[in-house]
Amino acid sequence: MNALTPAVSTGPLPASRKIHRSGVLYPHIKVPMREISVHPTAGEPPVTVYDPSGPYTDPTVETSIDKGLARLRHEWILARGDVEAYEGRHVRPEDNGFAAGERLTPEFPVRNRPLRARSGKAVTSLPMRAPASSPPKWNSSPSARTSAARSFEASCNATAKASAQPFPISSRRNSSEKRELGLGPSG
Repeated sequence: MNALTPAVSTGPLPASRKIHRSGVLYPHIKVPMREISVHPTAGEPPVTVYDPSGPYTDPTVETSIDKGLARLRHEWILARGDVEAYEGRHVRPEDNGFAAGERLTPEFPVRNRPLRARSGKAVTSLPMRAPASSPPKWNSSPSARTSAARSFEASCNATAKASAQPFPISSRRNSSEKRELGLGPSG
């Protein structure tokens, strides 16, 4: 079989360096950030931004397309108790668009067992974000929806005004929508 050999771009990005910051709730989780240098004449410190580029731009990590990425979160996810591993399936012809010969993409050499929710569980990040053990109570009363709609609309209108957009959201609503949201005459 004469398959195409995949390639991955690796290495540091110019005028910046990858750093990792510890999380607040989970200090053992390191959040990838990028420190971007500014021109020396600016007299300013580097700008730090979130860096979703993965390990490929980290010069301290050796990556190999044949080995796959390190499973950094695997044990942490299993420890939550809401997932279980199962036997995945092999690549089927339809996964490759029924390609054959040299156009066929080879099966990945590393076969990790996929995870799925345990019976009666839902895999969600909500318990990790909410400090309480029960899900939050969402206020879906008409007055709360109207308040949320007004707040959203005000935010959109402020953004439109700041960016010189000629059509704020409220002008695009029909009169019945405006009345329902309390934005116009109740007629």
